[in-house]
Amino acid sequence: MKWTGCIVAVCCLLFAGSVEGGVLQWWNRLWKFHRHPFVGSSLIFEDCGTKYHVISINLSSCATAPCTMHRDANVTVKAEFSSNGASTDSVLAHEAYFILNSVKTKAVITPTTCEGSVCPLQGTQGLLFSASIYVNADLPPVGSDGPVPTSVEVSGCSAEPCVVTRGQDIHAMIGFRTDRPLEALTAEVSGSVIGISVPIDLPGDLANACNSLVGSSCPVPAGVDVMYELQVPVLSSYPAISAVVEWKLLDQDENVVTCFRVDASLV
Repeated sequence: MKWTGCIVAVCCLLFAGSVEGGVLQWWNRLWKFHRHPFVGSSLIFEDCGTKYHVISINLSSCATAPCTMHRDANVTVKAEFSSNGASTDSVLAHEAYFILNSVKTKAVITPTTCEGSVCPLQGTQGLLFSASIYVNADLPPVGSDGPVPTSVEVSGCSAEPCVVTRGQDIHAMIGFRTDRPLEALTAEVSGSVIGISVPIDLPGDLANACNSLVGSSCPVPAGVDVMYELQVPVLSSYPAISAVVEWKLLDQDENVVTCFRVDASLV
């Protein structure tokens, strides 16, 4: 399973106009919001193949990318576009997804503001579409104690919950970017069941995360990309349960460098 450190929101809209002998699809577009600066009155977005001109894309949760989205809350997306003279008097469907690297999770999107009226609505410069997207509560969270890694790849896991066989090790490759010089690195792992967190003891050589850096060593300067190889023993004595596994890297002052959580099922 691979997670990127930035949630990417994707919204797909399909507009249609009636034509003799069937329905003509006018617009089929994907929007992806990336780490780009704020330009004019729109977020920078990636064009994935529309044949019409999109004037602006805006999210209620941010004015610049990357956008912060709180789980279990709604985000309003607004798109203004030019149809180049084509009729767009109805909406066939609209969908929203959250993509964490290659894993796509469908989001709940509320009925369009065009319900019961001519669609889309007339905006300042073009036609306007607006909808409210629910940010799934079960999306992998950003750890409250520190930033998420830039990438996480858990061996043998393509989607949550990760199935972990007792008596074997959890193996993962974790990438992160340093925001300060690191003289030392300590790994901490815990498992949470029904809200109760239990530390998972790591052998000394694994607890010293400097020993597990790939292609680099401590001390680590600020502003560099680092790859860390995580190995967590899962004892045969552990019960067959579902748990949330949390991993942290701490610096020489015991401040969190990076952290993440993943749902796991022990079998």
